[in-house]
Amino acid sequence: MVAQPLSQMSQKLFKLLGSAVVREHDALGRDVELFRRHLYRTDKVGPTVKGHEGAELVEGLEIHEEDYKLVKTRMSAFFATPLHSVLQTSGIDSLVIVG
Repeated sequence: MVAQPLSQMSQKLFKLLGSAVVREHDALGRDVELFRRHLYRTDKVGPTVKGHEGAELVEGLEIHEEDYKLVKTRMSAFFATPLHSVLQTSGIDSLVIVG
């Protein structure tokens, strides 16, 4: 028996239980808190910035059109996002945090 990669198993689990949350950051740091702005100098781009190799989803993990996608721009996915309302409206009371 060949085991499936964890990303594929996780994706199937999320399909059964709900959708994944995806994190992205503005490459120029315009959405970053003041105390972290120094990390986003124009000559320094981090590995998890949208459009860079380190920010790509792992092979086998895909976002489908019907999935809910949240652009997380702060340390907390609940700050300045509709995540709390989406979870309550959907009746979701538990989260699995990975990554």
